[in-house]
Amino acid sequence: MLFMVIFTLTNDIKQIEYQDRHCILRAYIGYVTCPAYNYSFLLQSIYRYLTVVHPNRPFWQSIKFQILLLMSTWIFCFIYPFVSVKITMKSILNPKRNVATHVLPINIKKVV
Repeated sequence: MLFMVIFTLTNDIKQIEYQDRHCILRAYIGYVTCPAYNYSFLLQSIYRYLTVVHPNRPFWQSIKFQILLLMSTWIFCFIYPFVSVKITMKSILNPKRNVATHVLPINIKKVV
């Protein structure tokens, strides 16, 4: 993520707008790290909830269960953006942010 910020800042200073072959990879890494960061907070809250509310259930506080939750979070964070990018296979260079973004086929009418 730090590399992406440095790369974007460098291109913004030089005012370079181009879509290279690594643009899709940088966008994918951005789509993976943001949910992983947020899901880490979710895992902390789940662990604290299980520790406080269910202290008599040792399996939920065991290392095996915590590793299972952690692995499932990382698997979800890597697979979900890959599937959504694979479905569309489109990326557009956003000149304002100088970052490639993926076009997701989500319609507000479908969601609501």
